[in-house]
Amino acid sequence: MNNPVSVSLVKRSINHAWDLMGQSAAIQYHMLIHQMSHTTDEAARYSAERAKAMKTGGLKEALKLRDAKFKAGGKY
Repeated sequence: MNNPVSVSLVKRSINHAWDLMGQSAAIQYHMLIHQMSHTTDEAARYSAERAKAMKTGGLKEALKLRDAKFKAGGKY
């Protein structure tokens, strides 16, 4: 077992190093873009398709829909 104070200090040091490299800002920016991507018309269409597939064929059908888009090289 490690000393809790040492573990805490090492964790702070690692997190500080990540922040200095811009990791924190990169994650915040990524999350902003990710959230914005859910507001597109394309995302709404895919959600509707997925919901319809879930209603008619359950999870298995929804997964087929998802996989078919990747296999065909299609876009969402």
